[in-house]
Amino acid sequence: MLPINVFHHREELLKALRGGVGLRSLIRRMGVGSFLCATGYGLVLGAQVGGWQVLSSPVKLCLVLLGTTGLCVAALYVMLALAGQRLGWGQVVGLALCSVSASALCMAALLPITAFWALANSSPDRAPLVLAHATAFGIAGWVGTRFGMEMARALFPVPRAIHVFTLWLWLFGLAAQQMAWIFRPHFHATTTFMHPLASGGTALQRLWDLITGTLFR
Repeated sequence: MLPINVFHHREELLKALRGGVGLRSLIRRMGVGSFLCATGYGLVLGAQVGGWQVLSSPVKLCLVLLGTTGLCVAALYVMLALAGQRLGWGQVVGLALCSVSASALCMAALLPITAFWALANSSPDRAPLVLAHATAFGIAGWVGTRFGMEMARALFPVPRAIHVFTLWLWLFGLAAQQMAWIFRPHFHATTTFMHPLASGGTALQRLWDLITGTLFR
């Protein structure tokens, strides 16, 4: 099963989302592509951090990207139904994966830059390295959001459904950030696969601390 480049197959994806023809195959190909991109980025992250992260970071990034999709896809199905869009589960999953696949491809494209930044960083302070990866994830999320909105505008005839999808993308982004904070695939070396939910702090708080600590120290 070969992965798909969603940027080169917009019309094919739209046709499948509208009529369902070939949708299952495209969903599998988008899932495979997202998995491979997240695994590749996770391998580089793990090699940079060292220790057990070499093995756990690829798993963690796949959970952040595809696990968040699994958590949020039911919310998208319900929200679109309330907006009057009677889409099947396959169409909803396919629409969600359009954004996820675009983000994953962007992550893979940025990987050589972040890897070079890591190799060039000889300082023991890991904050700039973490901020570089967080920036790459932010850019990838922005690209995925733009692509998902492009697909939604072409798919839905009414603005209400587009607004609902925009809201869902925000919810997805917040959930993905917190998922990354729980698993922390790139923050520091650790033997803990998943940090306790009661350990305190949030992803947004940590990102703010990194930005202010790097720019204003």
